[in-house]
Amino acid sequence: MTHAIGEVTPGTQHTLHSYKGIKFGSPICYEIIFPNLVRKFVKKGANFLVTITNDGWYGKSSAPYQHFSIAALRAVENRRYLLRAATTGISGIIDPYGRILSKSELMSKTYLTGNITPSQALTFYTKYGDILPFGSLTLTAIFL
Repeated sequence: MTHAIGEVTPGTQHTLHSYKGIKFGSPICYEIIFPNLVRKFVKKGANFLVTITNDGWYGKSSAPYQHFSIAALRAVENRRYLLRAATTGISGIIDPYGRILSKSELMSKTYLTGNITPSQALTFYTKYGDILPFGSLTLTAIFL
């Protein structure tokens, strides 16, 4: 998080929350755009993901839709349900395969309900991160 927002300071840990014994990670706002950060929550034991955001500064542009789509990608990468609550953007429930189970409209006041299934399985990406692209880059450099 930026230091320009007054008393807000970045954390140093990936703290999990728990509800009825089920753990969830909660990347805040634009943290969802960083795959490695979200991956750390899941590696630490998050059974699902919850992200909260205020997309108000984007206005009625394409940015809230892009932000929502990036959240769906994080759900797929880690095979986790992702619950997204946006004060002015798009809220939604996304399944581990990136399917949108429920979503709000931009700049709307509503609530969403749905069912999720917590998961403990780890994807290759969750376990190893960006090893494939880095490995490909290394092999390319070797054979050039």
